[in-house]
Amino acid sequence: MRNFQKNAVAAGLTALLCVALFHSATVYAQTYKGFSVGQYQGQARNKTGNNIGTGKATLEIRSIANDGSVQAYLRDSDGLEGAGALAGAINDNGVMQLSGPMTSPSDNSVWQSALMAVMQNGQLRMGNRLTLGNAVQEETATMAYAGGGAPVRPVTAAYAQKPTVQDIEKVMKGTWAGGEHPASSIDAKMAVTVNAVQFGQPYRATAQEVQVEGFPSGGMIYPVIVDFTQRTYYDSGTRAIRMGREGKVYKDRFGGWAVQTGAVRGQEIITTEPVRK
Repeated sequence: MRNFQKNAVAAGLTALLCVALFHSATVYAQTYKGFSVGQYQGQARNKTGNNIGTGKATLEIRSIANDGSVQAYLRDSDGLEGAGALAGAINDNGVMQLSGPMTSPSDNSVWQSALMAVMQNGQLRMGNRLTLGNAVQEETATMAYAGGGAPVRPVTAAYAQKPTVQDIEKVMKGTWAGGEHPASSIDAKMAVTVNAVQFGQPYRATAQEVQVEGFPSGGMIYPVIVDFTQRTYYDSGTRAIRMGREGKVYKDRFGGWAVQTGAVRGQEIITTEPVRK
């Protein structure tokens, strides 16, 4: 992605990751339809309206499953900016299609990426369309294979199970704002109800998430937006706060579900409900 800081338009990619679901029976290949596990590097060109930027693109294909499913990581540099994990597949015609939401590191705006690539004469030719509302960026690159291929270890069955809404609600009830609790001499009763959960594309924990944030190595992370209500019960009435939060759902080191909550989504709605009799 082009660095548009001088043009007052920020663009780029960062990691919010999108990868395919894997299970313990997944078989990995080093090559598929001409694509190889490893890094491809080359010159890239980014066009937004009349603005054109150039730089370097590195596409790391981290794994290719026997059904053509792909996990990859795209990084722009040297005049372009951004990086992000992508997921998709290589079809029977040898076209690799990857996609996922991407966040600009300049202003945290979220772009939707749709990448297509083919192998021609031993080189990877890529087109990447990024959209944010009515804004569109078109990135193209021709890349050569730079090596470094190594198939990614499959996720074990214990870490491949997808969480349910009930799993997420159970965790939220136990952890949000200290967890649900009955009334005491100090605190009023508090309860949490999950109204809805929007699931994003799951992905494998990145090195930063493992080393810095403490996520288990090799586990799957399920991005979610949780719509929930926190109720606090007072003698005069019940205070209900409906809110939305981004989150990452994952299996902890003991095999139980955990939720790391993040950015606020939408506006909080605060209401007062009558006393229950």
